[in-house]
Amino acid sequence: DADKGRKLGDVARITKANQFANDLYPLIQSHQEQGASLRQIARLFNEQGILTARGKTESWTPTAIRNIVIRQCSLAS
Repeated sequence: DADKGRKLGDVARITKANQFANDLYPLIQSHQEQGASLRQIARLFNEQGILTARGKTESWTPTAIRNIVIRQCSLAS
């Protein structure tokens, strides 16, 4: 059934995104505690070669960092 397959795919995608956010959030939080902005964190991730969720290097943006923070905060509540 196509609907069942689509729903399972959605669950798998969301689970993977949640795990990715969970893995990177402590690093982001550490940088934020040191006063780094989202832009600075994105630049650091690019310089350090940290892969994005899609496996790309040098593709971090402040928005991507913010999205991880938002996702992690929604998981915590």
